[in-house]
Amino acid sequence: MEKSDNSNIKSEILKEYWHIASDIYNRTINALSYYDLENPSSYTNSSNSRPFFGNTLWDLDFVTEIFTDSWNYYYKFFVLESMRDDVILFFKKLQTRELEKSVSAPHAINVIDIHYDLLNGFDLDAVQSELVYPWEKFRDFQPNIECKFKEAENRLEILDSIYEEIWKELNLNKYYNFSDSIEYDFKGTINEMTDDESNYLDFIKTCWMHVKANTGSKVLGFMFVHEETRFFTLDDRNFKLKTNWTEENQLAFKKYLSNKGINE
Repeated sequence: MEKSDNSNIKSEILKEYWHIASDIYNRTINALSYYDLENPSSYTNSSNSRPFFGNTLWDLDFVTEIFTDSWNYYYKFFVLESMRDDVILFFKKLQTRELEKSVSAPHAINVIDIHYDLLNGFDLDAVQSELVYPWEKFRDFQPNIECKFKEAENRLEILDSIYEEIWKELNLNKYYNFSDSIEYDFKGTINEMTDDESNYLDFIKTCWMHVKANTGSKVLGFMFVHEETRFFTLDDRNFKLKTNWTEENQLAFKKYLSNKGINE
């Protein structure tokens, strides 16, 4: 499809980020060309067109599909990739004992919990494993190292704005409000895994293993989310997703560590 320029675009955000917006905008324009949204009973005689079902929201699903597919791509390559260098540096610190050095801990910290909460940004907070190093025994040594990702948060806001501005630019808000129609947003319930979180964890694991290949570290890393409603290992893809910090899952966690030669 021939690329359109931005000479007729009103939105300043779309103009500024046209290198991203143009792809989404053009795909949406192309799809809309097969429809007459003002006349739901009609549609063009094309193999690419499809009949209306008498419900505009349903008929606009093809737009949300375009938005969702492109969101997954730009979330990875525009938002997450902006974090890569800082994440790698952060993980290098963790894998080379900076956590224990930060409090002059007399014990080696071989298991690290890394807390994240995508509902509130991309910041990471690394602490020694509560299960392996319980507070009662190690209360005098409670290290933590944080890493903040303001650039990624800014880019996420920009990406969000791009989609909303395209929706407005194409005057689709006359049919449905943007926030009521788009389904790509990752801010779902605490207990559900979304595409954004899955892409995020794949990215984080890739960075962790990249650093491991260079450091040769034996430190094990775990990602904990939303006050321990679920956790993931960064070192073994065969250790599956666990939800809720139940007694059963704690036992599975201990068994996993034991198999790695780490005991409480």
